[in-house]
Amino acid sequence: MKTTIETEASGISQILKTLRDLSGLKAREVAEKAGISKNTLSNAENGKGSPYFDTAEKILEVYGKKLKVVDIDAK
Repeated sequence: MKTTIETEASGISQILKTLRDLSGLKAREVAEKAGISKNTLSNAENGKGSPYFDTAEKILEVYGKKLKVVDIDAK
């Protein structure tokens, strides 16, 4: 079973879009490098559903970033 990313605040979609804007890469380039379709990237960047964890990881790898999961309930 795949796990989706649930976010608060600005959300993962805004983070992904901002990273692409800062990188200067076109959506097609990011999608190709991440090994996903341009439509999947567009949906992830525009908040149309939550991207699967592995999809978000692939996109973030293009920018040299990693996804870190933090347990905010841990004491």
